[in-house]
Amino acid sequence: MHDNIENLSFPIDLPGRLIWLAKSFDFGKTSSPKIIDELVGYKFAFERARGYSNTMVTGNVSYADLTQQLFEATQLRGSVMLDINIWNNPIWVVMRFKDPPTLSSNDLAATAIKVFEKVFADIQQIFTKYALQ
Repeated sequence: MHDNIENLSFPIDLPGRLIWLAKSFDFGKTSSPKIIDELVGYKFAFERARGYSNTMVTGNVSYADLTQQLFEATQLRGSVMLDINIWNNPIWVVMRFKDPPTLSSNDLAATAIKVFEKVFADIQQIFTKYALQ
């Protein structure tokens, strides 16, 4: 597992002030439907709180559809986008932060890193909870 901030990826789109952070961790088991369900709920709640409501997912949704919803790294949605790649080991957590015009670049980066580390820990906790069952 990579816990050091040096292991984070820090590409920043300077003209658009889009900060992209990514970090991985190892998970030796196959992701179960329970993990997928909780991760999708976490992602939707997180993004909804930041200006994006995923209204395209309604009714009965297949397992494949849910896993696809977890990693949509090509879409810009809301002010903070969270994507979780569960298809391979290691598990990747990717977040993109769009420019809030009221923050300086330094404040935006510091805020993004703080939020990212909290979300990363939450996602690891979800996996740990199901690994122990």
